[in-house]
Amino acid sequence: LFSSLVLGFMIKFAESLIKIALIFNIIVFALTAVASLLVGALPGALMGFFLCGIAAYYACSVWNRIPFAAANLVTAVTAVQANIGVAFFAYLSLVLLFGWSIWWMLSLTSTLYVLGDCNADGECQNEVNGVVIFLFLISYYWTAQVITNVVHVTVAGTVGSWWFVPAEANGCCSPAVRDSYMRSLTTSFGSICLGSLIVAIIQALKESVHAMRENNDSFIACCAECLIGCIESLVEYFNKWAFGTCSTLLTRSFLTS
Repeated sequence: LFSSLVLGFMIKFAESLIKIALIFNIIVFALTAVASLLVGALPGALMGFFLCGIAAYYACSVWNRIPFAAANLVTAVTAVQANIGVAFFAYLSLVLLFGWSIWWMLSLTSTLYVLGDCNADGECQNEVNGVVIFLFLISYYWTAQVITNVVHVTVAGTVGSWWFVPAEANGCCSPAVRDSYMRSLTTSFGSICLGSLIVAIIQALKESVHAMRENNDSFIACCAECLIGCIESLVEYFNKWAFGTCSTLLTRSFLTS
């Protein structure tokens, strides 16, 4: 219910929301800089003012494009509202992620107890190989990414159907929603798994480096974590566009055939 209300609000105030988002970034960076300056953190203040300047420059550069961005936002929200059944798969993904997290934690804990020869009090005799934990991290992030990206591809395919053939994508449980979900689990599933695996490996590396930095707070570990985080953001960004574009093209080919 709340999501439906938000969608309606976004359609009515799309342009205002985009302007507020741009101004909000400027205010946040400015407040961060002032707060850092008040506590005597000069590097943080300089970084805050620098980011505030970049945000202000970006807002001025794209201000005249806000009407076009608002039109895109309204179109996207309208497509989702016309096929609100995609929300079911979004909620289903949350349930699956929650269940997977519990199952993964139980499996990891059991494995660490067995390999570490631990007793009932949690005292372990052996040290567990880091490779085992790293593989567990990959398994967790990989599954989570696959579940998330299946929903993303489902939504992209549904919107593609709505764009090319609105008659087949206009209802809570329209054929477009069901067909897009089935394609995400069949013809597109291999691409989803491959792209998700790449992101999962990067996330596992980032988590490992973060643990190393907490144990030994070195400058190199901090830089490595930052670099891996940037790579992770780029790969996730390209994955979203790749999955969305491929799903739309597959949708168009299925509809034309």
